Amino acid sequence: MDNRVSMTGWKGFFRTLKLVLKTARIRAAGRSQRQQQLLYQRTGSHNDALRVLGFLAMLFVMALVHGLAGFSVHYFASEAYRYGLERDGTIIVSPQFYKRLVEFKAADPELEQKEFLTTRDWWLEREADRREERYGGTETGHRDMLVQMIQHRPIEDFGHLPRHYRALHYADRLAPFPLTLASLSALWWFIMLICQGEGLELDIQRRRHPMWEWFFTHPVHPGAVFLAEMLSPLAANPAFLAAPLFPGFLFGLQYGAPAGLLAAIITGIPLSVACACLGKSIEVAVMLRSPVRKRGAVIGLKSWLGYAAFISFLLGTFAAPRIVNAFGFLFYNLTETIPFKFILPIIGSWGSSSSFWLGILFCLLLSLLMIASAVGISVWGTRNGLAGNSDPGEAITNKKSEEIIVKLGRDPLYRKELLWFIRDRSAFIQVFLIPITIAATQMFNMRSLLEHADNTWNTLSGAAVIFGTYFLWILGPKSLTSEGAALWIAQTWPCGMEDLLKAKARLWFMISSIVVGLILLITALRFSSDLWKIGLIGLGWIAFGRSMAEKCVTLVSVTKESGETEKVPAGRQMAAALGMLSFGIGIFTRQWHLACIGIIYSWITAAAMWQNFRAHLPYLYDPWAEKMPPAPTVMHAMIAISVLIEVGAVFTGIFVAASGDGNLTVAGGIAYAIISFIMMFITMAKMGDYYLTPAETWSWNESIDSEHRKKWFWCGDKSRRLAFFNACFTGIGIGLIWAVFAHGYIEVLKYFELLRELISTSENYLQAHKDTRTALILVAVFCTPFAEEYLFRGLLFRALDREWGGWKALLGSAAFFAIYHPPIAWLPVGLMGLINSWLFKHTGRLAPCVLLHMVYNAVVLAW
Repeated sequence: MDNRVSMTGWKGFFRTLKLVLKTARIRAAGRSQRQQQLLYQRTGSHNDALRVLGFLAMLFVMALVHGLAGFSVHYFASEAYRYGLERDGTIIVSPQFYKRLVEFKAADPELEQKEFLTTRDWWLEREADRREERYGGTETGHRDMLVQMIQHRPIEDFGHLPRHYRALHYADRLAPFPLTLASLSALWWFIMLICQGEGLELDIQRRRHPMWEWFFTHPVHPGAVFLAEMLSPLAANPAFLAAPLFPGFLFGLQYGAPAGLLAAIITGIPLSVACACLGKSIEVAVMLRSPVRKRGAVIGLKSWLGYAAFISFLLGTFAAPRIVNAFGFLFYNLTETIPFKFILPIIGSWGSSSSFWLGILFCLLLSLLMIASAVGISVWGTRNGLAGNSDPGEAITNKKSEEIIVKLGRDPLYRKELLWFIRDRSAFIQVFLIPITIAATQMFNMRSLLEHADNTWNTLSGAAVIFGTYFLWILGPKSLTSEGAALWIAQTWPCGMEDLLKAKARLWFMISSIVVGLILLITALRFSSDLWKIGLIGLGWIAFGRSMAEKCVTLVSVTKESGETEKVPAGRQMAAALGMLSFGIGIFTRQWHLACIGIIYSWITAAAMWQNFRAHLPYLYDPWAEKMPPAPTVMHAMIAISVLIEVGAVFTGIFVAASGDGNLTVAGGIAYAIISFIMMFITMAKMGDYYLTPAETWSWNESIDSEHRKKWFWCGDKSRRLAFFNACFTGIGIGLIWAVFAHGYIEVLKYFELLRELISTSENYLQAHKDTRTALILVAVFCTPFAEEYLFRGLLFRALDREWGGWKALLGSAAFFAIYHPPIAWLPVGLMGLINSWLFKHTGRLAPCVLLHMVYNAVVLAW
């Protein structure tokens, strides 16, 4: 009977263990889906085949990372050994270059080195290029250095290493610097695996529910539950399934492929289990012993370390030569004083001999020690953790800090954000570490664009802007998601949600501007002769960054009763991304007109999103009752104008291909004019769906009171018809004056050689093609003014006036109108757009604006 009960108990133990591990795998799949939601990559598909393929793809990536980690231990040791040789005065060159140098000097030792440099120039260029790839710098600089060394150094000062040299094969003869770098690389792998847990966690605000909570509600064996909790990372995270590849590569490169395979089996599995148990025990201890406000910070920091280590092996392994060369001068002497030789017992190196089995034994003992430490940490965390984890001292410290914040921040909106940093220790990780890490990863991916950053000020400035842009793009949605339901407490404030979200946008902008400002300051110090240009970039960032922050804040979503946040619509994400990189890429490539377009487009997009979002806010919890703002909105105008530009570009290409004359400027003008006229009628029909008739668009009766209109257009108390005619004559008169100004502007531009050539080409083409010139004048006078005034003034300016009002709406619509024209015409066209917006505002009619536009185009083209 006792034996039967015992067997039943063991069956229950293993059934419980199997059930809980299966649950861990299910939870991991749910967390993976949650991470996709947080990163805005959710597809909504529930295809099991795609899930399997996704798991296999992740397993492959993890196997690649572990293999690179094992390779990096040897790679860093070899590069550090190479660095030490060059530090001691030996010039390490490729074996091929060294062989030819020795052969040439042996054939005729008295021959001038000058002749060698002439006859072997191809080998010299190749060697300089190799050193540039390995150590950075420029090919010319390395070539000059090699020339100097060859001319003034004997052959004994040159050396070479085999292509696949493994310094750890001679570990007993290595200096402390290579051994320290190899040891740090191995230790970094352990940190990466320990910090993996059940998966890299981005939602660090989510409450953790450990599986040992089952112990309170189910009659199961407590040992099985706690064992399953320790082993859950193995069941949930593919990183641990591929982890044996690290010791396999490490021992394989040291002792050969068969030894590596054996080491992966014997030591890989115990090391994986030990790292999983140790990482899980740390998480359990943090949840049980840390105060609630610190818990998210510690777990977030652990997750961040795992992510950073993962990315560093995936992207940084093959950058080892540059890393060693960049930091060697800082740490070389330090490692001589404080050596770190953790790698020696791992690979079985002891004294002057190396033993494969000694390394295996050490790894097994290390695994046992880590598992014992995991058990000890779990016991320590569980012993008193269930009784509570509040810290009275922390409450006193927080209270003092909050009093300081209250004194410094008078505005409750900013005070709320500052108190967040005091009360929630994970705020720093959310606001700084995670966005900076992801942005730095993207900058590393773009490193090919930064190769010439040392020689150009605009490259560093463009990198600063792109970094700040990506920082806002990552920080905004994450910050909103992390607050969860707490974000909506502001619905009871007198300030309202709109003020709160605008304050958040300003806070994000200030944080990102600190980073961007520091990089621009460094750039200004390095390129002092271009200080005023860098200053203009800084002013452009102030305008662009503020609008980018305001766009990102509209990506907020409601928190459901389950604690999950609703998915942000794809259309809103796409709208927020419009023009996101134009400013930075324009600086990078010196396309200044593209940089200007990026700033203006971002501002108008922000206005469009906020106009719609403001109407969306009152209906967050009952979206079925939501009503769009009255037409026209800024989004309506932007969509119509964007479609016009895209279709016009297609027809421009067709026109050029059909005519064969190749003048893109004239072809584009004619195609744009025709398509804009057609687009005007399509848009008017579409606006009818939003209860906006053409008559209501062409006349803006509520724009200004009648008394003000009488004052400006000399109609006194006479009829409205007379006021209309006065306004039309005013438009014609201003059009004539402005056409004369534009002609003078063109004459001034001819004093610049490059612009004079461009203007002369267009003028000569029109003189040679009379029919084309006539067609251009006709469409520019009788098509374009109607369409552009309807779209840019009737829709865009009226919507911006409702959103911004005053001079800001005038400048915004005029600038948006100008960027759709060639950069050479931005000044006169932009000012004409400004005048027409003012005329539309003060007359309430589009007809005077159309007449001004017609006269302007007719006089400029005919003249």
